[in-house]
Amino acid sequence: MKKLSEFYPYIFCIIAIFFATLLWDSLKFSYDESNIIQGVSYNKKINPYDNILKVLFFIFFPLFIFFFTFLKKNNLYSINPFNKNFFLNSNINSYEKNNLIDYKNFKIKLLTIVLIFLCLIEFISLDFNNLLSPVDIYHDGQVLVPSFNYLTNKNFWLSIHFDFGFGGNLRPLLFWKIFGFETIGAARIFDQSLILFNKICLIFISLKTIELLKVKKNKELFFLILALSAIQLSDYFVSLHGSGGPPFPIRMSIFLLFFLFLIDNLVTKNLIKDTILGFFSAISIFWFTDIAIYINFILLSYCLTLIFLKNFKKIYQIFAGIVFSWLCFVFFLGFDQINEVLYQISSNLSFIYYFNFIEFPKPFSDHYSSSRALKSLILIIINGILLINLCLKKKINLNINSKIYLIILFITSMVIFKSALIRSDAYHLKYTSGFILLLFIIQILYILFYSKFVENILKKIDLNKIIISSLILIIISSCFVVVKNIKIKSINANLKLNFKKIILQTDMDYLNFKPGTFSYGRLYTKENFEDDKKFINFYKKITQEDKCVQNFTEYLSLSYFIKKPTCTKYYNPQFIQHNVTDKKFLKEFKKKMPDYILFTSPIVFIDKYGIKQQEDLIKGVPRVESFIEDNYTFYKSYLNQWSIYKKKSKI
Repeated sequence: MKKLSEFYPYIFCIIAIFFATLLWDSLKFSYDESNIIQGVSYNKKINPYDNILKVLFFIFFPLFIFFFTFLKKNNLYSINPFNKNFFLNSNINSYEKNNLIDYKNFKIKLLTIVLIFLCLIEFISLDFNNLLSPVDIYHDGQVLVPSFNYLTNKNFWLSIHFDFGFGGNLRPLLFWKIFGFETIGAARIFDQSLILFNKICLIFISLKTIELLKVKKNKELFFLILALSAIQLSDYFVSLHGSGGPPFPIRMSIFLLFFLFLIDNLVTKNLIKDTILGFFSAISIFWFTDIAIYINFILLSYCLTLIFLKNFKKIYQIFAGIVFSWLCFVFFLGFDQINEVLYQISSNLSFIYYFNFIEFPKPFSDHYSSSRALKSLILIIINGILLINLCLKKKINLNINSKIYLIILFITSMVIFKSALIRSDAYHLKYTSGFILLLFIIQILYILFYSKFVENILKKIDLNKIIISSLILIIISSCFVVVKNIKIKSINANLKLNFKKIILQTDMDYLNFKPGTFSYGRLYTKENFEDDKKFINFYKKITQEDKCVQNFTEYLSLSYFIKKPTCTKYYNPQFIQHNVTDKKFLKEFKKKMPDYILFTSPIVFIDKYGIKQQEDLIKGVPRVESFIEDNYTFYKSYLNQWSIYKKKSKI
C-alpha cells in the first residue's frame, strides 16, 4: 500500500488532465459584441483571450493537483522560504566552487570544437538551390517591402509600421549591405545563416548546462548527447520566409544569445557580463517585438530571483546595464522615434489578438493540429512534474544554481509558448516548442545519467579510456555526416557557384510558380501559374507616373517587385485598424495619393478547412473604406483576380 501511495500524485494528475479536457469548451470569456476587427474571432464570436484561459487551466490544474499531493511525501525539501530546509536555501544547496569540475578540459573543448566544425560543414554543404523556390507573396513581402522602404526613406519607425518588429522586418538589410545586391536570394541566405547561429548557441548552452547541473560522471557523453539533440531543434529550409520554422526558428536567435548570457550569469561574477546582460533590455527592441517583450520579462523575473536570494550587487550591475542601454537607445534614435516605437507596440497589442486569432485546438479532438497541440501541453506538464521532483527530493540534492536554472528554463518555455496562444495553428505551435523540448531533454538526461542502471552500464564501458572516447567521437562524426547527407561536391559547388547564383538570381525568377503549388491560400494550376508575372508587369506599366504604391490586400510583395516604396508606413494593410491606426494612416495617405491602388487580390488567407479569415482587409475600417469610396473608382479586374481602383478626376 505504501508503494502504491508513491504513485498517487501521478494518478491524480492524469485524472486532472482528463477533467481539464472535459471542461475545455466551458472555459471562455464573453465576446465583445462591439468589436468590428475582422478575423476568425469576429466570424465565430469567440473572445481571443479564451486560448490563454484554456491552456493555462489545462496545464496548471493538473500540476497543482500533482504538486499538493506530492508534498505529502516524506524526505522532501520545504517550499516555505522561512524554513531552514527551504529548497532554495543556499546552505543546503551550496554551489561549492572548490568542488567544481573543470568543464574546460581537453575532451570538452575538443567535443565543442568538433560539433561547431560539423555545423559549419553542414551549412556550406546544404543544397542552397532550395532557396530558389518561388516567393510566398505575403510572408516574403513582410521583410522585402519594409527593407526596400527603408532604403528609400532612410528612416526606421517613422517610415515603417512594423508588424514583426525592427529586426524581424528589416533583417535582409545586413546581407544586402554585405553583398551589395538587394535581392531575394541574399535575404534568404541570411535567414539560413541565422539557423547556423542558433545551432552554435545551442552547443554553448549545452556546455553551460553540464556546468550548472554539476555533471561529474560521464560529462563528455552527457554533453555530446545533449548538444546533438539540441542542434536538431533548429533546422534549415523549414521556412524560407521566416514566419514559421523549426522549434528554434530564426526569430529565436537573439533570445538564445540572451539566454546564454543569462545562464552564464548564474555561475560567474563579472561586472562586464552583468552589464551586457542588462543591455539586452534595449538591444532586443532591434529584433522581433514579441521576443523583446519576452527578454525583458525573463530579465525582470531573474532580477526578482536575485532580490529573493539577496544578491544585490549583481542586481545593481544588471540594472546599470539596463538603464545605460535605454539611455543609448534614446540618444541615438531621439524622442520622436521612441514615441513611435511605444505607439506601434501599444497599437499592435490593442488589436492583434482579435485580428490574428486562431482557436487553440482542443486536446484529444479531431482537429488537424490537435495532436501537435496536445504534445506541447503534455510535455509542459511532464516538465513541471520532473521539475518538482528534481527541486524537492532530498536524495537528488541539486545545487541552488541548478534549481534556479531549471526553473528559469520552465518559465522561459511557458513565455515563448505564449506566441502559440494567439495564432494557434500547426506552424506557430511548432516554432514555439524549442524550450519545451530542450527542458524535457535536459531533465530526462539528468535522471538517466544518475540512475544506477545507466551508471552501471557506463562503468562497464569506461568512457575515460582514450581509445573508447576517440572511437565514439569518430562514430558520432561519421553518423552526423551520413545523416545530414554532407557531400564534398556540394561544398565545392556552393563555394564556387551556388552562393553567387542565388544572390544574383533576378526577382522575377522567384515568380516561377509550378502547377500544384499551394501558397498562402492560393492553388496554382496550369491556367494561372504565370498570372503573377503578368499582373506585376501590367501594374508596373499603369503606375509609371505614381511615385509610390498603396496596396490594400495581402499581396504584400507588390511594392518590392514594382520597385517603389509604399505611400504610407502601413505597408501591411492588416495593421490599419478602426479607432487604432486608421486616422494616422489617412493623414499620411492624403499627402501621397497614387493614381492607382490595389483593392483585392487572389492572395487571401484560407485555413485547412478552406475557410477565409476575412473577405477583404478594409472591411471593418469604415473611415478608410469611406475615404476610398469618395476618392477612388473601380478601374479594372485584371484576369478576374486583382481589383484595381483609380483616383477620381477633380471636377
